[in-house]
Amino acid sequence: MLFRMNAKHFRWLFLLLLVLPWFAGHSKTGVIGATLTWDNGQYRFAGGTGPKEIVYAVGIIATCALFLSLSSSRLGMPMPGISRRFAACCLDFVLCLCAIAPLLGTVPILFEWRRTGVFAWSFQRETPASFDGWVTGTLIIAAFACMALYYMLPLVLRMPSPGTCIMGYQIVADDGRALTPREALRRLYFGFKALSFRTPSRPRDKVNGKFWLDEKFGTRAVKLL
Repeated sequence: MLFRMNAKHFRWLFLLLLVLPWFAGHSKTGVIGATLTWDNGQYRFAGGTGPKEIVYAVGIIATCALFLSLSSSRLGMPMPGISRRFAACCLDFVLCLCAIAPLLGTVPILFEWRRTGVFAWSFQRETPASFDGWVTGTLIIAAFACMALYYMLPLVLRMPSPGTCIMGYQIVADDGRALTPREALRRLYFGFKALSFRTPSRPRDKVNGKFWLDEKFGTRAVKLL
């Protein structure tokens, strides 16, 4: 039955995933992921995750994987508004962060467990260890790579992202084809650039659901039916 559903049916499930942490209560885990600061000679390295956060992250990933495997929704008229695009971008950012941060947070706690012999879901210390720098750098690179993949896959698979699904639209190519991974990555880069204060003032083709980013890549925003 699930595989007969289209993408639009998942909007309520994604909304549920977004609000679920508020009903489940805030975690007692301090840091989710890892942080390294060195300010005025004061060193601090912290890392952590939690079992509830890991289950939540796996749930998001599993839901997104199922979502991207479904048949796409029927497409309607072009969507002229740009505010819904900004809202969708923010929703996607939150979901993506909730999916990757708890899993990446397992890395520093495992290294700390190996170093001290004591397991804890979160920790912080003011003395450096040999792995702090490269672990932090690796996690930052991994986080950016996962975020890029999250935003790229829907374009490559000709599907809405979870955020655009919630907001009721999809980005499609003018000729109906799927974007290549390279095109999707470039569109992602310029898409985040579009959040700057200079670009929203550029002329938009509201009738065809386009703004300058769509003109550049031959795409448009259309409503989901």
